[in-house]
Amino acid sequence: MTEVAELQQVLKSGDTYQQAQAAHQLANIAATEHTDIVVTRYNKYWEPCGEIGAYLELSAAIFRNLAPSGEIILNGGDGYSTDGPSAPDPHIPALENCRKELVGITIEVGSIRWAGFVDYTDYNFQGGKRTLNAKLVGLFDLLSYIFVWPDPGWPIQAQPFSHAVYVGPIVSVIETMCADQLRRIQSGIWGFLNNPAAILNKQAREFFGKLLRDNTNLFEALKTPIYLVRHKLTEDTSMLVARTVRMESLAQVIGDMTKAYGVDVRMDLWLPGDPQPEDGADLTQPTYVLTVTDRLTTEGKFGDIRDAIAKTVVDLQGSFFGEILPLVENAPGMDGVFISEVAGVNFTPPLAVLVDGPDTAMSEFKIHNRHPRGHVMILGGRSPKWVCAPWLNRCGAQAQGLKNESMI
Repeated sequence: MTEVAELQQVLKSGDTYQQAQAAHQLANIAATEHTDIVVTRYNKYWEPCGEIGAYLELSAAIFRNLAPSGEIILNGGDGYSTDGPSAPDPHIPALENCRKELVGITIEVGSIRWAGFVDYTDYNFQGGKRTLNAKLVGLFDLLSYIFVWPDPGWPIQAQPFSHAVYVGPIVSVIETMCADQLRRIQSGIWGFLNNPAAILNKQAREFFGKLLRDNTNLFEALKTPIYLVRHKLTEDTSMLVARTVRMESLAQVIGDMTKAYGVDVRMDLWLPGDPQPEDGADLTQPTYVLTVTDRLTTEGKFGDIRDAIAKTVVDLQGSFFGEILPLVENAPGMDGVFISEVAGVNFTPPLAVLVDGPDTAMSEFKIHNRHPRGHVMILGGRSPKWVCAPWLNRCGAQAQGLKNESMI
């Protein structure tokens, strides 16, 4: 077992002090890894066209279940020189070509890869300085342009249902919803019927001819350009949800569904030479890989869909009945590990490690300890008879023995 694997095992099973020490050592190992920033530009086929190294500013952000964003600022030169130190950055013409076709960008820091494309560029002249500001957007943004049809197996002119209905563990629900729409789009089904003018479109005829000629195996064609990693429904332990959808984008539905759950939806770029996203994927060309992951800190004892039911029971019982006793208790012989006896759900509290000493990276910090207080909130109820007219309470029991000292 490697040192990293041993430290990760200590994080799971050691006491609090051992966990803190292991986390500190893992952080040191990660800090000493290769962290050079490599920015690469690609053409519309995701073929590398060179590295962008002379940027003035660079930023990239990855948000949960939202399109990642980024920005590159390049030197615009003096406005008239074509070579030498006063010439503009040679990548500027290619980035400005985003108005015609996709310009792919990857930003790699060690093992982390940010992938997206140029959304728009601004050529600026301010304070005697010329710069090109390229705004980037991550691959997740593509889900904003894929809409959920009530029935993807029928053309848009003859939809048999008003809404698509999805019920089950949230991870499987999102995967099924995405799979239905990706299958519809990437198979080309109903393409001509939805757009009759495409029959006369030479480019459309060439596209389908190339699809049938180069991808004689339909299952191979269905994996391009987006490949969806699927989980087995029987092994899905995420929370149960129900959702009806009609002509909403995948990004919008995913954003609405995942607000209250620890589910992470990502769209990453797979390039030849990268590890396959799962067994049997057998990807051979640049592909967008869509993955849905349940990141709740709870872990059930069954390891299958029964855990999804157990988690939902905890959620609903707590909502409808106000309490679950005993909610959590310490696991025998395992300090720091808690068990919910009612639902059989095991979880470990998150671990935060503050490293203080000569190698700390912080310039200042404050540790705030607060006394635990119990808070009670009461919602609902009927209006007392002396506040509202009796007919308002006609359908319910009358309030008895209530006094309001401020109204006497």
